[in-house]
Amino acid sequence: MKCQIRIFHNNMKFEKEYFVDSSYSNYKDYRQKKYKQTVNDLIKSVPINLQDKILDYGAATGAVIYEFIQRGVNNVVGTDISYWAIESGRKLYGLSNDNLQHHNRQLLEIDFDLVLFLDILEHVTT
Repeated sequence: MKCQIRIFHNNMKFEKEYFVDSSYSNYKDYRQKKYKQTVNDLIKSVPINLQDKILDYGAATGAVIYEFIQRGVNNVVGTDISYWAIESGRKLYGLSNDNLQHHNRQLLEIDFDLVLFLDILEHVTT
């Protein structure tokens, strides 16, 4: 699946304050948000094989990537525009540079079996 996307973020800074202070976003503390059930639901509703290539575009801290890896789906990569989220996720979940990358638009030019855009569309202007 190849797609083209334009990124709009209204000059919002998606750094630490965005993820930990609910006055900047709808998150009380993004690091506390759990994606275990989200990934379980995806696996139940979407035919996912252990060999599938999955992209999490707007991965933030990489919690979804971590949950897929815990279930044996290892060909998962994510990208986000927040340096803070990427570094926090790498530390928190032990993710590598191959799994969690800073704002890599080139990933949209690669074929994936599944592409996720969780908590992203509210940042795209009409």
